[in-house]
Amino acid sequence: MNAASSETIRADVWVWAVRLFPTRSAATKACKAGHIKVNGDTAKPAQLVRCGDTVRALTAGGERIVVVTGR
Repeated sequence: MNAASSETIRADVWVWAVRLFPTRSAATKACKAGHIKVNGDTAKPAQLVRCGDTVRALTAGGERIVVVTGR
């Protein structure tokens, strides 16, 4: 495993892991629907996020803006 892969994680996995969505499948559907943006760009489920990225997620509770500070 190289250093780059250990510092990144898929967008759908990350928004699920920080509990912006209750299930990973819901997070994946949100990405596919365009409800997840990473650094201002619409994220596909497999887009990689890393420390310092800003993630905007449109959830049932409203828009959430979070900054990735760690994995």
